[in-house]
Amino acid sequence: MEKLTHPYTINLDKDTAQQVEKLARYYQRKPAEFLRLILAPILRDYWVKMQQEEHQENNDAPTLARFTK
Repeated sequence: MEKLTHPYTINLDKDTAQQVEKLARYYQRKPAEFLRLILAPILRDYWVKMQQEEHQENNDAPTLARFTK
């Protein structure tokens, strides 16, 4: 597994921070690890959406291959 070397900081209000900490304890994770795990799938979804918007040519219906003898 690749070493995680790019730290980011987010600021949360008190209620949200308490939710994160409680959920992290429930799932037996550190709060930062818990946030990373729940954020990763959402980031992938946003990446796919961005790629589809930036590369419209990939959104066209595939062309059916027709082979002749």
